[in-house]
Order: sequence, then structure tokens, then C-alpha cells
Amino acid sequence: MAKVVYLSYEKSEGLMNSLGLEVVTLTPQTDFQGIIRQLRQADVAVIFTSEEVFSDHQEIIETYNKEFEVTISILPNRLNHHHLAQKRLKQMTEEVLGVNIS
Repeated sequence: MAKVVYLSYEKSEGLMNSLGLEVVTLTPQTDFQGIIRQLRQADVAVIFTSEEVFSDHQEIIETYNKEFEVTISILPNRLNHHHLAQKRLKQMTEEVLGVNIS
């Protein structure tokens, strides 16, 4: 069975653990692509990230999502909100519809 993990810079992600997600704690110096490769080899199919991790690695994440190798999405935690999930949803909707949403 495929696994689901949550990537965060925060060591305390009790909420994500209670949701059944395996939490992987990163540092800004972590080899992000190396972690993604390891997770794929471990049969992880869905990866959620905190907004901070998504912000730091957005280009890499978008590349993986386009290739359908693994699904990586934002799942905001209770800390450090940047409303990136809302902005990303707006961007994806605009791409699909071909119009700008104000």
C-alpha cells in the first residue's frame, strides 16, 4: 500500500501525526530532491508539505507534479501561514480555465 508523508521544518507536527501522516522533518540545507527520491523508493505516492517547504522548493515540486512521479501538495500547518495553498489553487484554476481570476 502506498504511503503518505508530510514534509516540514517543524519538529512538532502532532496534528499531522494524528491525521495518520508520517512526518519527515527537514532543514533548509536538506537535499530536497534526494529526500523525494528516497520517498519514491519507499513507495510513497503522496507527499504533503508545509507552506515554508513548498515556498523553498516550489520549482522542484512543480517538476515532479508535471511528471506524475509523485503527487506533492501543500497542507498548511498551524504555524507560518503564507496563504500559498490558496494562491496555488487560484493559479491552477486560472491555468485550467485560461482566464485571470481577480
